[in-house]
Amino acid sequence: MGDADKAQYLGMTTAMDQQLPQIEYLMCFYHVIKKCYERRTELTNEEWRDVSFDIYLLHMSASRVDLGDLMAVVHDKWATSRGLRKFRRYFFSQWLPYNRAYSGTDDVRFWKWQVYHSPPGSSYTNNPTEHFNCELKDVRQLSYYIE
Repeated sequence: MGDADKAQYLGMTTAMDQQLPQIEYLMCFYHVIKKCYERRTELTNEEWRDVSFDIYLLHMSASRVDLGDLMAVVHDKWATSRGLRKFRRYFFSQWLPYNRAYSGTDDVRFWKWQVYHSPPGSSYTNNPTEHFNCELKDVRQLSYYIE
């Protein structure tokens, strides 16, 4: 598991392709959220809250089929304002390329950050502290939406 660093990705795949050709490079979910947060500049606070919730829902997809269904819903939902459309273009080109997720090809570097790619019980970030903080934020966010 890693972040969006090109050198890290190339080093890992170059070194491990010969010995472990079936190895999967998983993207750290924390870094996905962090980069999306940095690109939220044209979104209102309410839009960002909804977008981040949708990203968490995409992250929690249980299968490729669930992911595809959610992608279609989110893609349509993020068309209601200029800022959302601009963010949608960024998100679906960088983090979740539509054609790759639907076609079943797994050759995209950054799109494997959903839960179903990780073995049960494993971390979704490349740092245990980030994983712990993410779990706390998930609980806090969930309680916010329940209230």
